[in-house]
Amino acid sequence: MDVPDRGEMAGERPAGEPLLAARPLRVLLADDHPLVCKAIGEVAAGVRRNTIVEEVGTLADLLASLKANPEADLVLLDLHLPDCSGFAGIRVLLERYPAIPIAIISALQDQAMMDRAIKLGAAAFIPKSTPLKDIHGAILAVLDGEIWLPARHRSTAVPERSNLLLDLTAAQLKIVSCLERGLLNKQIAFEIGVTEFTVKAHMTAAFRKLGVSNRTQALMVIKQLRGED
Repeated sequence: MDVPDRGEMAGERPAGEPLLAARPLRVLLADDHPLVCKAIGEVAAGVRRNTIVEEVGTLADLLASLKANPEADLVLLDLHLPDCSGFAGIRVLLERYPAIPIAIISALQDQAMMDRAIKLGAAAFIPKSTPLKDIHGAILAVLDGEIWLPARHRSTAVPERSNLLLDLTAAQLKIVSCLERGLLNKQIAFEIGVTEFTVKAHMTAAFRKLGVSNRTQALMVIKQLRGED
């Protein structure tokens, strides 16, 4: 498959650059198929001029890379790796690195699988048959804190909000409670006895489950879920 010109793809974003412009954008691509890695890797590298794409072929190599440098902006994860199959990989990643958005890439396009991936906390489900320009758009959407799915699957795969609070962990519920009281990250960290980095990680994971990208949206959704709207 032909990879569109990077300048052409980058020009489609009105703002010119993603939000994370202060340092190189670091994308980890976990897939053991060379042709897929080449195509999707080039698309990811074209999101911004200063983008680093690291390609690995196993979950073990992915975890080793993150352990050496946990500052990653996006993980593109194949559901089927030589040492990991199904949702085991995303479970491990979300447990250890909850602040890093994960976009699933898969040869499958099963609706139930997409539903489950999003419910588990994936930020996107990208079939490998997706046109490269759409993959580019999906990466931009995830970097902006959105949930991305193929257009024909969006209406059914995005989780209903009625039971979203039940999906939050105990730590995430504590963060939500602090948000409702108007506390800042530093104050939340002091109150529950963790670092600000940990607060940010739990907050990002909670936002993803709630389908929001910032505090204001989160508080509005929480009010609706509690029947206070």
